[in-house]
Amino acid sequence: MRTSIAFIFCSVVAFAGPRASTSYNVATENADSGGRQTSSVSYTNAGSLGGITGISSVASPAETNKQGYISQLTEVTDLQLAASPPTVNEASTRQITVTATLDDDTTLDAMSSSVTWSVVSGPIVSISSSGLATVDHVYQNTAAVVKASYLGAEGSQGLMVLNISNDDLGSYANDGILDTWQVQYFGFNNPNATPEQDPDKDNISNLMEFATDLDPTQSSVLPVTAVKNGSNLEYYYTRSLAALAMGLNFEVQWSDTLLGTSWSTAGVGYTFLSNNSTAQQWKATIPLGTATRKFARLGISAP
Repeated sequence: MRTSIAFIFCSVVAFAGPRASTSYNVATENADSGGRQTSSVSYTNAGSLGGITGISSVASPAETNKQGYISQLTEVTDLQLAASPPTVNEASTRQITVTATLDDDTTLDAMSSSVTWSVVSGPIVSISSSGLATVDHVYQNTAAVVKASYLGAEGSQGLMVLNISNDDLGSYANDGILDTWQVQYFGFNNPNATPEQDPDKDNISNLMEFATDLDPTQSSVLPVTAVKNGSNLEYYYTRSLAALAMGLNFEVQWSDTLLGTSWSTAGVGYTFLSNNSTAQQWKATIPLGTATRKFARLGISAP
């Protein structure tokens, strides 16, 4: 019996040009002679003929994948947290991202729903499941640290919470007194720190003690002096530099009778005398006129 054998030859042409349809567009690819290395604008793939192996990567979002394992069997060995920038204004938010490193040195973005967040330290109010951190008001630039846990691995990220306003801290907000001054002498949210209080019982309110550079926890005498000089009354007083930075207004008032409605600022002249590291010394000149006596007082008001 004579047997005939027919051979069929096919020619396969590698197509590397752009392809497009209604639903997709594939950019031009470049393949090496062995078909192992393929690349386009968005991705690269390194493999080998006859098997699913090699390393693939995508530029954005950054991710690397290593083939050759059933169901991609890998373990998380490390977490890298990042915040850009690592500073955040008080009472605002900052996004924190999590990248997991696997035991084959590939990486992937950690799934937000599987990440457990916690606050290690600092004025962080909350962290959402997607890693959005919300920070509180602060009285000075304050460091904070958050921690993320994912599939047995942990990572941490530091933030610097920036103090933007000097009068916005808790119960001390918008009261005309520097937050740092109130925290220094009274701690946080202490009702004794409010402007009208007089915790040291020296008949000088906290606002006046702040304005004239006094310690509100120690009984003091208001640093003012009145001296008759010829036809004028000269009134010497102190202006705290911290109070000036807060924009407090200083006003010397005079009266002939001490009656509640008789106080006036008319005709008062001001002279700067000296300056030190914490306060300024000023003189207010009040014409005596025909009055047989004159009373003077210092008034402080918020801007």
